[in-house]
Amino acid sequence: MKKGPPTTSSGWTGRTEGRRIDWILYRGALKPLSLETIDFHRGASYPSDHYPVYGEFLLAP
Repeated sequence: MKKGPPTTSSGWTGRTEGRRIDWILYRGALKPLSLETIDFHRGASYPSDHYPVYGEFLLAP
């Protein structure tokens, strides 16, 4: 269900070791279907010093 590196802080360097500092918080009738830390980049250029966290959820009745 989880994809990508465990860390969310790239430090503009592309590192993939470290702790997670970005989260998707949810509660109630939501069920996570997929979760991913996206580490896509082009060359040595990173769009941010953090990796985005992406999730797909099901709204349960």
